[in-house]
Amino acid sequence: SQPVVTPRQEVPVPQRISQEAQFAPEMPIPSVPQTPNTLVGMILDEEGKIVEGAIMEIRDSQGSPVRALKTNKLGQFRIVTPLPNDIYEIEVEKDGFVFDLVKIILTGEIVQPFEIRAKRGQN
Repeated sequence: SQPVVTPRQEVPVPQRISQEAQFAPEMPIPSVPQTPNTLVGMILDEEGKIVEGAIMEIRDSQGSPVRALKTNKLGQFRIVTPLPNDIYEIEVEKDGFVFDLVKIILTGEIVQPFEIRAKRGQN
């Protein structure tokens, strides 16, 4: 099943530390995409357990939302339509969890699956 994509109202977001996307080829996630600039991966808690129903917003280098999606029952996400080459920030929200912003640079290459992991004890 594909993640559900829902448009979101633009809301001012406090600045948070950005981290590079962590690529993890050994993860039990969807296979490597065949299309360049297509993102797949998993959202995990700080102990590495799956986070179902996390909301992800992907913003381009201008800060404009370009995708919004939700993780499935296995904590997986996949965008279907490739993104243009750019630098993107991925914000993840799920009650009870805190995530750093994740930065990813897309250059027309195949992107390996990656994980986004919650941080401990900060709100």
